[in-house]
Amino acid sequence: MALLVMVILTSHGGVWCSDRESLLSFADGLTKDGEYYRAITEYRRFISYYPDDPRAGQIDLKIAQCLLAGGSPLESVEWCRNVRNKYSDTELRIKTDFTLGRGYLCLENYKDAQATFKGILKDGDTLGGYSDEGRFLLAISYVGEERWKEASREFSNVTPACPLYDRAFKYSKEVMKGGRLPRKNTGLATALSLVPGLGYIYTGNKGTGIASLVVNGLFAWGTYNAFRKKENGVGIVIGLFSLGWYTGNIYGGSISASRFNERTQKNFKQRFSW
Repeated sequence: MALLVMVILTSHGGVWCSDRESLLSFADGLTKDGEYYRAITEYRRFISYYPDDPRAGQIDLKIAQCLLAGGSPLESVEWCRNVRNKYSDTELRIKTDFTLGRGYLCLENYKDAQATFKGILKDGDTLGGYSDEGRFLLAISYVGEERWKEASREFSNVTPACPLYDRAFKYSKEVMKGGRLPRKNTGLATALSLVPGLGYIYTGNKGTGIASLVVNGLFAWGTYNAFRKKENGVGIVIGLFSLGWYTGNIYGGSISASRFNERTQKNFKQRFSW
């Protein structure tokens, strides 16, 4: 009996793949090594050569996962949508939704992430083992929106049977600190900035505050000295610069407070890894 051997020559250093298993193994190896876009090329090659392979849906999902791991969440989201439309398998759809939801999280599209993970919670128990992870990621989406109570509730709902339980239990307590984070009042920072530099010092930028005080002081002294010497033209020019620096100091104090708050929130949210 004749044996038909399909030989595929890839574009990667003359690697020969004698069958579909070798091609798939090669692609999986690239994924494991973090060479996601090379892996995507090989996965797409596999689907092109073997469109009727029963693993085609799983391989399409691997492409979406590689796109996400490779730093292309928007492309991953689009690929996941195609996978959902292309295949009807329930378990594949749930697995695809996890990648889809993670893509939304990366894009900070928390509303769509929540809708996706709630859909997983609705269907996950039918196959088992999916609801806990769905709750965990739903909680992460609430963290992104600074909805601390909802996040704590979902973390608390993760069951002890889940590998994520210990982390979820810890997070359920820690996340409530989000409502008590130190904040700087932008109005107060603006008011303090009427004295050059004080707004910056209030928000913890002492070096910038001292520099602002010195620069504004020098411009003010230069303006005063020019007018004292009857050098009105020079005084007007320096005065305009002085006014610009002073106005910038007030605006900068307010922005410094806003950035302090944003930085504090961001650093806190980064504690909740997923």
